[in-house]
Amino acid sequence: MKRPQDTPRPSDDPILVRDAEPRDADAVEALVRASNPRRNRLGLPSETVDESLFKVLRVAETSDGLVVGAETYEQLDRDQCWLSGLAVLPGYRKYGIAGLLLQDAVTLARRDRMLTLRYVTETTNDAVHQLSLDHGLRPRGTWLDFRRELDEAACSLGRQKAALDAAAIVRLQPSDRLRVLSLLNASGRTLYVHSGAWRTIDDAVLAKAIEGGAAFFSRSGVGGWGLAIIGARRTDAIEATVYGPDPACAKSLLEHLRGLACESIEGVALTIHAPQDAPIASLLATAVRRREWHAVTEHPLRVWELVLAE
Repeated sequence: MKRPQDTPRPSDDPILVRDAEPRDADAVEALVRASNPRRNRLGLPSETVDESLFKVLRVAETSDGLVVGAETYEQLDRDQCWLSGLAVLPGYRKYGIAGLLLQDAVTLARRDRMLTLRYVTETTNDAVHQLSLDHGLRPRGTWLDFRRELDEAACSLGRQKAALDAAAIVRLQPSDRLRVLSLLNASGRTLYVHSGAWRTIDDAVLAKAIEGGAAFFSRSGVGGWGLAIIGARRTDAIEATVYGPDPACAKSLLEHLRGLACESIEGVALTIHAPQDAPIASLLATAVRRREWHAVTEHPLRVWELVLAE
């Protein structure tokens, strides 16, 4: 007979980490609800990430068949992998189960010859902070996520509103990418969000964004700059990561993205990811107070990264 969920696991009860099976569906759903009722507000990746090369749900099971933990491991490309949905039943915490699941993901990543493993948590999650440090992961930037819903009426009004400094916003050309990369490297913010997962911006990635018309650049008259990279664009949602030290450029890019969202005649969700110290984060925080936008998370997000290359 399975133990009730609020009964702690004896320290000598072995835990098996394995691939989830169809029979685990109800147990995993109950686990998610019990372990984190605010999960949908954490700004974590969705259960379906575009273009994943490989994805598997792993579960931690007691010797008597109770699923007490779970995580999703997936390959974003040939070099990067992503861990999401790490959850442990409340009554089974502090027994090292989260550590077992994390170490399992690291083992999978090494087996698959991944170069980096990443996940994201809220900055207030002290338990995961210590867990990450204990397993050799290091923080890789602090981020804020903002979201705005544009229904048909809002899109109609938005199309009538002129974008700010539209002439200063241009799509990046191939000849621009090295200069933009140098700015990003100097700022220390070389991550962007694509379909819910943090990826590294390198020459190949930026070249692909430019080719797909998803990279926009803004310049100010005083030498300031801003960059927006669209990580996902569907008929019902646009997701973009915005960088840059110049508030005027940030405002212009924000209006440009709003204009792109307003091209749809149906409802569109516009999501912006930005480093916590970027001007656009301050602009959107002010917009949250005016109830024009809302923060996806109550607290900033911290990206954790483990470099697996020797």
